[in-house]
Amino acid sequence: MTELAPDLAADDAPFPARIYMAGVRAFPSLINTLGHAPTDEAARAALDAFDRPVLGMFGLRDAMFGHEPVRDATRKQIRGAAAQPHHDYPDAGHFIQEDEGPDLANRIADWISATPPMTRSR
Repeated sequence: MTELAPDLAADDAPFPARIYMAGVRAFPSLINTLGHAPTDEAARAALDAFDRPVLGMFGLRDAMFGHEPVRDATRKQIRGAAAQPHHDYPDAGHFIQEDEGPDLANRIADWISATPPMTRSR
C-alpha cells in the first residue's frame, strides 16, 4: 500500500476503514456539474441583499464553481463583490488551498488588511 502525504492522510483520519467513506465518496456525484448559476429564489434574494465585502477566488478546474456563469453570478450579482480583487486559479480544483495554498493565503490576508471593517451592526 502506498503511503499518503500527511495532508492527504489527514482527510482519511476520521474514518476507521474505507467502508465508512461511502457517503463522502458519493457526495461529489450529487453536485450540479452543469455549470448553471443557482436558481433557488430564496438563496438568490439573500445573495442580492448581501452588501458586505465578498472576494471570489475560484479554481478553474472545479467542476461546480469553475464555470463562468457561477463566477459571474458571484462577482456581478452580489453587491459586496463589486470592485474586489477577485482571482482565478487556472490549475486549481475545488480545494484551492491544496493546489495554491501559499498564494491563496497571501491574497486573503492582503484583502482582509485592505478591507475596512464594517461599522454598522446587524
